[in-house]
Amino acid sequence: MPASSPSRLLVVLAVLAAFLFPADPATSHPSATWPILARKDHGADVRALEYLLRSRGERLAVNGVFEGETDQAVRRFQKRKGLAVDGIVGPKTWKAVVRILERGRKGPAV
Repeated sequence: MPASSPSRLLVVLAVLAAFLFPADPATSHPSATWPILARKDHGADVRALEYLLRSRGERLAVNGVFEGETDQAVRRFQKRKGLAVDGIVGPKTWKAVVRILERGRKGPAV
């Protein structure tokens, strides 16, 4: 994967988040959904989740496999955010982990 891929992925996620989770939840698109992820899932969605967790301070390898390290990072994140600690990344966890980027922002998510 090229060095700029994580940055591009986060930008794409930020754009999607702005569409899926606007400031007023009443205006969100009714058919907009994020994938539900849990142990044994793998692929690009898990990789995106891992990068987002890292941007939120979790330390884990990005390998696209939802196993031990990713599962534990999800559970820590859920606990920190006051969410149900079930290791399942559903709508509430996605909403908490996705970063919405604005012009002029700096930091790891950019």
